[in-house]
Amino acid sequence: MAIDNLRSAQDLWQAALGELELQVKRTNYRTWLQGTTGEAFERDTLVVRVPNAFTQEWLEQRLRSRILNTLAGLVGRSLEVRFSLHPMEHPKSPPVCPGLNPTFSLNSYTVGNFNLVAQCATTEAVDRPGQVYNPLMIWGSTGLGKTHLLQGAVLRAAESRLAALYITAEQFTTQFISALHLHTMESFRSRFLNLSLLVVDDIQFLTGKEHTQKGFFHTFNEIYNNGGQVIVAADRRPEAIAGLPDALCSRLSGGLVAHVIQPDQPGRLAILQTRVGEWGDVDPAVLEVISRAPVKDIRQLLGRLNQVMAFARANKKPSSPEMARQILAEQPEPQSPLCSQTIVDTVLHHFRLPPDAFLSRKRQPQLSQARQVAIYLLREEAELSLSQIGSLVGGITKSSVIYALRQAARSLPQSTGLSRPTAAIRSALRQ
Repeated sequence: MAIDNLRSAQDLWQAALGELELQVKRTNYRTWLQGTTGEAFERDTLVVRVPNAFTQEWLEQRLRSRILNTLAGLVGRSLEVRFSLHPMEHPKSPPVCPGLNPTFSLNSYTVGNFNLVAQCATTEAVDRPGQVYNPLMIWGSTGLGKTHLLQGAVLRAAESRLAALYITAEQFTTQFISALHLHTMESFRSRFLNLSLLVVDDIQFLTGKEHTQKGFFHTFNEIYNNGGQVIVAADRRPEAIAGLPDALCSRLSGGLVAHVIQPDQPGRLAILQTRVGEWGDVDPAVLEVISRAPVKDIRQLLGRLNQVMAFARANKKPSSPEMARQILAEQPEPQSPLCSQTIVDTVLHHFRLPPDAFLSRKRQPQLSQARQVAIYLLREEAELSLSQIGSLVGGITKSSVIYALRQAARSLPQSTGLSRPTAAIRSALRQ
């Protein structure tokens, strides 16, 4: 790609990001590169804007050579790169929120009986940071809009020019460990020190990560004691997150714990009415039909809407209730995922192990077998991500989870020692 074909520094940097996304781990890309932008092209130097000093330091020390090689490959000659902390926007422009989905505003968040407390508490916490519901914890199954609500909180805070940050627990862990290895804890701490609002998603990912838990606890306390607001989200209540330290669990339970549940039919209809705009005018009766079909979460609900509307558009026909019924009738009956903690508890009970057994690093055959069965069932029955599974069974890595899943796939058809308990546990879960 010739430099003449790149209209601006941002074009060049976007092209580089496309290449870098294929070269680095997904977590590293999201944590260090996703929120950066091309700022200027000065002679042979590309200026890249970064959101904070910690990111600047990490890119300089860990990714600089890879970035330089990528840029050279794109333009056919050597370039320099400089990471800048000074945005060039007009001072009255709204603050940039790197890594956030701009459509995830609180205004676009559909409210119903299934999420009313969580939505009201989030809005009030952002409007009066540190004064009410501090900390605020939102919990519920995957696919129910928790991330939308959390990112909406940060976008609202940015509109009020509050210092706010959205980060996943996985990103926090990556950055914390990097700071320890690079001896840059001062830069890491300074990123959080003056925040008015800290929002942390998927807090259950901290399970089993003792050093990161301590780092998060100290970060939490600093923001809290400085009058800042803390909002976190998880897939279960704080006391149900195995391996969470008592002190942190107590802190999270000390504010407001709000539950987001599956939307009822009126709630599903309201969600469809909010999201249907991209398809133009739609017969309300079509939305009524879609809202009455059983789904396991909001993502599947919106997927059903897209299926019906895409079918209508492909066949150049207006959507109709009859069309919606026909398409939905062809869909398999959704089976709601089982509660992840219920699966873990049932596995431990079957193998006669204590509730905290998965936190042990011992390699006893019974414990290893129980962990393998739990990993398999958490993937198959609860449809959890690799990171979520790892956090539930003692904080093991994604690669360890993948290895256990592969072992289970090979062993289950052949080993009665593994297939029998798996079948028995699965049967108990479905009763």
